[in-house]
Amino acid sequence: MGITSELPGELLGWLLRGCISALTISALQLTLSMRIRSFAAPIGIGLCAVFIGLGMYVIHLGLFFPHSLLTTGMGVLSQTSLSPGEDLLFIIINLLYLIIISAGAIRRMGKSDVVA
Repeated sequence: MGITSELPGELLGWLLRGCISALTISALQLTLSMRIRSFAAPIGIGLCAVFIGLGMYVIHLGLFFPHSLLTTGMGVLSQTSLSPGEDLLFIIINLLYLIIISAGAIRRMGKSDVVA
């Protein structure tokens, strides 16, 4: 494959945190898409949220905004791995976001989205 050096030891952690945060962002974007019946509006909101998330990451508040969790978890800008405490906090915050977003979407679908 042309890779001459060893893969970094942190690669598995980066991939795992990337998958977890991608699930959170996907749940949020899916909820937006179900709420807003347009095609372009949820994409535009997501694009703007990515820029806001990048700003939140730069001011060290990346764990508190869903769209900056991918940058935080994979260490895109700092290229350093998270400490075990930060890793646990990252997973807890992602699970919290997933539960809140999913519960809100399920509640809304049960009340107003079902048309018989």
